[in-house]
Amino acid sequence: MNFTRLIHRVARLHPDRDAVLTDDGTLSYRELWRTVASAGQFYLDSGVVAGDRILLILPNGSDFLQFHFGALKIGAISIPVRYDYTGWEVRRMVANCDPSVVVSTSEWLGRNQEQLQLSGRTRVASLEEVRPRLRPGSDMVFHVKSCATASINYSYFGDGYPKGAMLTHANHIYAATGHARHHGFLASDRLLIILPMCHVYALSGCVNSGLVRGAALVLGKHHMPRGIFADIERHRVTVLSSVPAMFECLAAYARKDRYDLASLRRLITGGAYMAGVREREIEWALGAEIVQGYGLTECFPIICNPAGARNRHGTLGVPGRRDITIRIMGAAGQLLPPGAIGEIQIRSKTTMAGYYRLPDDTRAIFDGEWLRTGDLGALDEDGYLHFHGMTKPIVNLNGNKVDPKEVRDVILEHPAVAAVEVRSDQNDYADPVGETRIYANVIPKRHQTLTDTEVRAFCLYRLAAYKVPHIRMVGPQRWSASTESMGARSKREVM
Repeated sequence: MNFTRLIHRVARLHPDRDAVLTDDGTLSYRELWRTVASAGQFYLDSGVVAGDRILLILPNGSDFLQFHFGALKIGAISIPVRYDYTGWEVRRMVANCDPSVVVSTSEWLGRNQEQLQLSGRTRVASLEEVRPRLRPGSDMVFHVKSCATASINYSYFGDGYPKGAMLTHANHIYAATGHARHHGFLASDRLLIILPMCHVYALSGCVNSGLVRGAALVLGKHHMPRGIFADIERHRVTVLSSVPAMFECLAAYARKDRYDLASLRRLITGGAYMAGVREREIEWALGAEIVQGYGLTECFPIICNPAGARNRHGTLGVPGRRDITIRIMGAAGQLLPPGAIGEIQIRSKTTMAGYYRLPDDTRAIFDGEWLRTGDLGALDEDGYLHFHGMTKPIVNLNGNKVDPKEVRDVILEHPAVAAVEVRSDQNDYADPVGETRIYANVIPKRHQTLTDTEVRAFCLYRLAAYKVPHIRMVGPQRWSASTESMGARSKREVM
């Protein structure tokens, strides 16, 4: 079944119900579906057929919803990418997925299109050019098998390159309906979206889960406490999902008492671990219960604490569906008992079909039916999952995942750089909110002059700003010994 049938059903049953609220106005479910249909018609007019890949590089907003669900509606594959990525980052995804259409803003394309290295068959469409030419589309939802790929969502797993997780229509349906049921989402709920909607945490845990329940999505443009609190008060927001760093920032805001937050009933945190003591501090500061969850791009946010008395602060919670199973495996491949720490492995109908065009990586991440997460954890006697760090070489910067090998490879492309060492102060066993940083020790080539400012500018042209490390130049007097030491480790990442 096509995932968008669930949205279409709400639009038919409750056409006048609020679906999307922004600073620019409100879209009812009838109006939202009409925009989705018009985007689907644009794709058809552009020659897109079922199974074609459509790359979306769009900021949060109703345009993202329109063109993402418009692709799914006609059986095409949506590939949503972070808007703060550079063309250099996206071109590696383009080389992997070879999209038929790229949709972005004229502003982003103006800065990055030259870096994309698109094939001649790829059509580039800017929102500013497309909007005036949109025309009404058919109400019909294209039939696809549930096992058909709905989206390809790219993630990093520590190998230095992005991997496209193929998420099926069935994956999206199971994840959204299970998450909505687990949290008790209601049609009367209003979910504030401040996380990037291209990421599965927001896409499945907020957008999809809210829409299948007929709830309203409040698309916030603010990422500072003052604006977020104003949105909560103005739109009577009931559910807020975010990362620990943002909740810490909101709780610490000195003027929060000026805003009416009485509508909030649920706070959901994920993307990074939060210690139980901080959960309690945030509940006290914001006046609403906070529950912690867990998931991956490869299997959606599918584990979370239940509300009320069953919420155990400091744990990641329990599966949101009965058909989701967790096991903890030891280094020797043995099943570990409750309380023992090992790799978290998941078996679920929300698990991806595999990595797009990366069969070796797909085989490596699966152990039969079980997805190997690369995270360490333990299950207690009651089935609650406890987080104990990561085995994969990924740095978690306030919910943003950074692959140090990618950062290192970028810096090594600078013609004046001889060697690079990337380090992190991340402590996997502590609550890393607001403290984690990545550093790069850079050694210039002999007789080359290079400054940290030049290296940083080089990185900013090729990487999203949150990935750019703190640069430390190693002086010429240490060139010989340092390059010998770092050169010996050139094939692996230093953390």
